[in-house]
This record gives sequence, structure tokens and C-alpha cells, in this order.
Amino acid sequence: MRRDRRLWALLGGVVLVVLLGAGVAVAGTLELLAVLRGGTTLFALAAAALPYLVALAVLGLVGLALGVWLVARLVKRASGDLNADRFRALAEWVVERGLARRLGLSRRF
Repeated sequence: MRRDRRLWALLGGVVLVVLLGAGVAVAGTLELLAVLRGGTTLFALAAAALPYLVALAVLGLVGLALGVWLVARLVKRASGDLNADRFRALAEWVVERGLARRLGLSRRF
């Protein structure tokens, strides 16, 4: 089986995004605890949390995109060699059973 560098790069990207997301979540939690400790208003609390929430949303979208791309590449790689054989076997089965004539496809086969 050949190695696909793109798969490893996508997997590394997903892992990196997850680790960055965890770091942002921890930093945001510490920032909120610091703001809460000082006795603050709701506006100050929201202002402290907003940058971390935006960063988590962006990282979530990037992680989702990388994850979908990774799964699509894995499925494509896993089924790449099998599709030609499956379609060939299906076409031979249709011709053998005479279904091609019944379906009006006999001119193509």
C-alpha cells in the first residue's frame, strides 16, 4: 500500500486544530476566572469571553472542514481499487442474466 502524504498532513491538521482548540478553551476559562475574581459586570464578562469564543468557532469550522476532507480522502482511497472491479462484475452479471435486453440496454452491451 502506498503512502499518501496528504492523508498524514490532514490528520496532523486535525490533531493540531484540536490541540489549539483545547489551549484556547483553557486560556479563555482562565481569563473568565480572572475577570470573575475582580467583581465585574456582565458586559465586562462578555467582552473578556468574546475573543475566545470567536477563536473557538473559527477553529471548529477549520477542524470540521479538515475532518470532512480527511474522511473523504480515506473513503476515496479505500474504494478506488474496488470500484472498477465491482462495476465490471455488475455489467457482466446484467449481460449474463439477459437483463440488459429487458431494460433496453442491449445496444450498449
